[in-house]
This record gives sequence, structure tokens and C-alpha cells, in this order.
Amino acid sequence: MRVMIILYADKDTESGVIPDTKMFEEMGRFNEELVEAGIMLDGEGLHPSSKGKRVRFSGEKREVIDGPFGRPESLIAGYWIWKVNSIDEAVSWVKRIPSQGSGESLVEIRPIYEEQDFGKEFTPELKEQERRLRSRIAYQKQKGKLLKENPYLNFNGNTEEAFMFYKSVFGGEFSALLRFKDMPQGQTPVAEQEKERILHIALPIGEDTVLMGSDISESMGQKLTTGNNIYISLQTGSKEEAERLYNALSAGGKIEMPLQKMFWGAYFASFSDKFGVQWMINYEEK
Repeated sequence: MRVMIILYADKDTESGVIPDTKMFEEMGRFNEELVEAGIMLDGEGLHPSSKGKRVRFSGEKREVIDGPFGRPESLIAGYWIWKVNSIDEAVSWVKRIPSQGSGESLVEIRPIYEEQDFGKEFTPELKEQERRLRSRIAYQKQKGKLLKENPYLNFNGNTEEAFMFYKSVFGGEFSALLRFKDMPQGQTPVAEQEKERILHIALPIGEDTVLMGSDISESMGQKLTTGNNIYISLQTGSKEEAERLYNALSAGGKIEMPLQKMFWGAYFASFSDKFGVQWMINYEEK
């Protein structure tokens, strides 16, 4: 089930007071836990209501009302969208939200309507219309971009070790893991010593990117040749994330160009990791 976690305002948020560094750090760690657990789908903080507007409807009349809108405790200061197994699970996570001071604050949990909640009134035609709308929204988000870019890596017997390393850097869980022994009977046989090798493995490392890989099978005539013409380029949303990925992925590897600000205005680095895979890190300052 999906739930909206509603954070109510207080006098500080309505006054536009920005949290201190400690609070940002604590909330950042909490958000990382949510993402790691596969719970967080979205989340944002809102400007004070003094920067907002309301539109009051009365028949055909439309009245625009400038903020602020009244008592802070009746206003929303931010929200999350979570995917959880139950509302009790959501409650347990809400209790872990970092405290925002010694005063009182309020967090509300509201289940989000799903298709099955609407009953027979939500006809098959309406369901199909809803699916088309969601598909169009997804397309608009991707317009002008590659739909997917999934780098694929080959190794000679150490794919599992390499992907455990990448998992320690990016977090998350493998979306696929097959070994040569999992191939259906009748497929091309492999040598006994190769049956535990990785046939296919996939690790989501971003919203639309999956890192994939496999071991070669020498008994099937495959040969690994490590080239120098393949990089995996990662565009990050912050300098901090660029630094984190650079430091983690380059550990034990070979630096071609350290992370630094380049003449085109971006922070950039290129290097190979300890498995010989070549990476580029790029962060464009806004």
C-alpha cells in the first residue's frame, strides 16, 4: 500500500526558518534508510504559506487568496510518499523521524487510494483510461531522454565479487541473479567448475538505470578481453554524491583524472575501479 506522510507546520516553518546542518544530516540519514528499505517513493518540503495562494470556488466565481493562511498547526510543511506493507509499518517508521526540536509537532499518515479501492463504479474503461494517463505522464517525464541505459559488464569468474562491491556503494538489492547451473536442461552445457559462475545479475543503481553483468564461460568458447573504450558515466544531483561515489568506486583502482572542477564548469573525474571497469563522474553545478 502507498501512504502519504504529512508533516504539519509550526511557527518556525511558517517563518521560513531553515533547519540547521545537524537536522539536515539527521534527516538525510533517515531518508537514506527509507530508500535502502525500498519504502520512499517521493518527498518534499514546502515553502511557508506566505509564499502560496489559494483559490476559493463559489459557483462560477473564483477568488484568489494570498497567503499566509492561518494557524501554523493547521498547515502542511512537507510530505513523503511511502510504499509499505501496512499502516502499522508506516507508524513504526514515522516514530523514527528525527526530532525537530523540543516543542510539539504533528505527523499524519493517510493511505492513498488504489485501483482496487474503488469497487465496481471504477469500470474497466475507466481503469484503462487511468493506465493511459499514467503512461503519458511517464512518457512526458522521459521526453527527450533515453528511456533506459543499462551498462553490461563481463568478468572472468569474479562477477559476484564485483557486484557485491557495487552493491556496497549504491545500496539496494539485486533484481536478478542467475547462475550457469540455473540454465534449463538441454541448453548449451558448461563445465562443472563453471556452474556456480554468474549467468546474469542486475543491480538497480538509479531511477532508470540498472547495472548488469555476467561471467564468461571458457568451456563455451568465450574469452574476456578487457578494453579501454568503455566507461560508465554517472551524472549526480549533488557535489556530495559525486564525491561519495568517486571515493567509494575508485578505492583500490587507478585514477585517470581526480574529481575536480573542469573548464566547462562541472566537477568531473575518470578512473578505473579495482576490477578494471572504467567510470566517469560528472556533476553540473546549477
